Amino acid sequence: MQQSGASSTSERPEIGWLFSVANDVGGAGAWALAVAAVATAVVAVREGGRRVLPSGLLLVISSGYFAIAGVHIYWPRGVLTMLVMALAFGWLALTVPPSGLVQQPTAARRAAANQGVAE
Repeated sequence: MQQSGASSTSERPEIGWLFSVANDVGGAGAWALAVAAVATAVVAVREGGRRVLPSGLLLVISSGYFAIAGVHIYWPRGVLTMLVMALAFGWLALTVPPSGLVQQPTAARRAAANQGVAE
């Protein structure tokens, strides 16, 4: 990585501008993640019922904390939040019933169905 040779960010004002833009975009992205987590939890609980509820709540709480606290991925709170979110996604994947997953037909199956050929 190439270094600028500047001893501080005040010597490179574009660095401050870059962080300002990144914070604005990152904030919107964190809230989008929280909204997506809520939508995921709602669909999962609708499909899986009560047994999916704890993992869905853990996902919503961890992503909400990530957005509200603005902890990013820094140690310790950000890293712990990411680990809890990963645990919630994994737990959710294990508890959602397979029937809740939608499988798209492959191109070969669509072609066979259109021609009336049995698989």
